[in-house]
Amino acid sequence: MKVCGQIIYGTYGQILVRTKKDSDIEIGTLLVVEGNPKYILQVYDLEYGSQLEKGHLELTSGLELENKGNLYFIEEDIQNYVIAKVKAILEIFTNQDGTTQERIPKSLPRFFTMVKKVDREDVSFLNKADSGVYVGNLRSGSSQLEDIKIRIPFDRDIAEMLSHHILIAATTGRGKSNLVKVMLSGLMNNPSCGILIIDPHDEYYGRQSSGLKDISNAHEALQYYTQSTRGLTGKNVYTLAVNVRDIKPWDFSGVVFLSDAQMQAMYVLYGKKREAWLEELFNREPEELCDACGNVSKADSFAALKRKLSFAMERYYEDEAKTIFKINKNIGVNTISDIVHALTEGKKVIIDSSTLSSEAELLLASAIAREIFEEYKGRKKDGTLDKKETPVISIVLEEAPRVLKNDESIFSTIAREGRKFKIGLIGITQLASLIPREILANINTKIILGNEMLVERKTLIECASQDISTEDKMIAGLEKGEALITSIFTKFAIPITIPKFESLPELINNKEQKKKFLFNFKS
Repeated sequence: MKVCGQIIYGTYGQILVRTKKDSDIEIGTLLVVEGNPKYILQVYDLEYGSQLEKGHLELTSGLELENKGNLYFIEEDIQNYVIAKVKAILEIFTNQDGTTQERIPKSLPRFFTMVKKVDREDVSFLNKADSGVYVGNLRSGSSQLEDIKIRIPFDRDIAEMLSHHILIAATTGRGKSNLVKVMLSGLMNNPSCGILIIDPHDEYYGRQSSGLKDISNAHEALQYYTQSTRGLTGKNVYTLAVNVRDIKPWDFSGVVFLSDAQMQAMYVLYGKKREAWLEELFNREPEELCDACGNVSKADSFAALKRKLSFAMERYYEDEAKTIFKINKNIGVNTISDIVHALTEGKKVIIDSSTLSSEAELLLASAIAREIFEEYKGRKKDGTLDKKETPVISIVLEEAPRVLKNDESIFSTIAREGRKFKIGLIGITQLASLIPREILANINTKIILGNEMLVERKTLIECASQDISTEDKMIAGLEKGEALITSIFTKFAIPITIPKFESLPELINNKEQKKKFLFNFKS
């Protein structure tokens, strides 16, 4: 065992370790104390230590600065040193039959025990999981243990983790999209989960570069909907068009602000015309609508409703081809139902919303999510939801606060109730503080990448599944491609390094990419 330090004193939450010269211990470094139980420790702070009092240190420094000798009474490396503040994050017991058992620490390591850096054998138990979502490799400080691949959950059904929601939080440029592609690459050929990706930047499919289309068997498992199919081939590419008959009044909740009078006019019109309500709204004059609805609502309300919904559905274009919402009864009739059907078969569906306005994107996402929710509520009622062949459905949302902060949004409903119906969210955000705390508490897996903003770190720390109150400095110092996972499905908060998507072995014809990028996100 190569010793890098020794426990000298401390408390349960703050164990002090005197480090050995040239031990290269950093914030985030994982250490181990041998024995039974074996303890895994993590460094969360560093400070200087010395055998000299502060006044003597100042005197010694002054003598050296002014070239007048020094006052080192004993060897400098023994006299001055670095103290690492660490906490125990895991106890590992070895049973009489040789099996191991991990648990959250409830005791302290023996006083004056030597510590060393973790190696593969110390954390081999993390490799037990072979069916979870691959997120990266175990990280210790700035170094990664390439042989220790982290998959979550460790010992539960993957459907349980996905239905309990995931939040990916970081400031811009820290690798959020790369992480999502890495995660989805491992799920591509897993029929037990359907994934809906609302893609406002058209970056996941890989139209111009490597993307999910390049994963083995993507031609069977992946469907891609886009307004512009120019230059794209394959049976899994579809033109994005939705018939207005598939849009219901409640799909506008959280998307368009309507007054009480406008809301009443909308529901009265829907009650009279059912699936043809939007056709009537767009094709008839407000006075005609008022008469057709028995003068329950005023013409002014219908006029304002028509103006607001026309804007949300991008019907301000003279060329109707520019909007995805079609009045023509022969276009886009089955788009939403086809998407939901694909998801219930465990497929992955990407919606390219890069050409849509924010309102049109949210309306489309809400309509699909509502259809998913209703489908699975029906299955819950008839007893078929819990069958093994019914996959969990997870929805990937960029800029998650814009839909989760609104109580009327279908996504807020899913965040609160989705786990009962095998529906989960993968929310991506720079500003977790904008998400209501009640919803944050319902998101049971959080993957935290680098974030310099104190208010964001504080929010994530307060809502984490483990006590990561000491990891504030660590989170602030995370480099691109580094993350911390806190989840009810793990025993402790796990530091990881995320590989670059282009390096993954799941990609087709990537041997040269693999040589260049393999587990080297910073290259």
